[in-house]
Amino acid sequence: MAAALLAKPLTRALRVGCSVTSAPLFRAAACARRSAVFDSLANEYDNQEKVDRAADVAKAVRARPWYKPGGGLLDVGAGTGLLTFQLASDFQKVAAFDVSTGMLDVLNGKAEKSGLTVQTATDMKELGKFDLIVSLLAFHHIPKPEEALHNLVKSHVNPGGRVAVIDLVANDNVRRFHKPEEKIPDHYEYDGFSKETVEAWYSACGCTDFDWSELPLRKQLHAGWPRVEPGVEDEEHMFFIASAACPK
Repeated sequence: MAAALLAKPLTRALRVGCSVTSAPLFRAAACARRSAVFDSLANEYDNQEKVDRAADVAKAVRARPWYKPGGGLLDVGAGTGLLTFQLASDFQKVAAFDVSTGMLDVLNGKAEKSGLTVQTATDMKELGKFDLIVSLLAFHHIPKPEEALHNLVKSHVNPGGRVAVIDLVANDNVRRFHKPEEKIPDHYEYDGFSKETVEAWYSACGCTDFDWSELPLRKQLHAGWPRVEPGVEDEEHMFFIASAACPK
């Protein structure tokens, strides 16, 4: 299905690093710093745990009552495209935004090998409007996530389309998702979010039909964190899938 739907070529967006049009998502300094970090990780970023996580998230997203295949999909903070490619076969147009050119280079390489066409951009102004925007584990890296959501709703969603944010629930062990030496604000911005906080973002954007679900997923513990159970090297973290219908 994907090859047939995506056979029509899309123009690949010019990738120019952290541009001024990324400003609604990231502070300039944070954008440049995180772009460099993820550029350095890009070629070794994918592992089985992350592949499996993206597959589990995609399955959960597809199970939501608001999920409708067809039209256009934009993945914000797409990285190497782990979630992008899980959902790509359901849509006629697929695009991916990330501040890391290195990550998008890996994504483009995957797309070329698989025969899929994915428009990529580090500059949001290169992108049009879409029926569904998804974002996996990107919003806790954004200094002002409510402004980022507002920008997406205002400029990049078709009337009646949806933005789905998938990220960490703020709970007792969320800090252990990152390495002990990774600190706010140098490496990320938030230790997850509450349902009330996220719902308020959508409400402020004029979105309706808010939907929230939670998904428990396990992650390998980083070195330096004490093990709660002897011999157990992974830990459950709670993810959320939040979305709402954008104004028509």
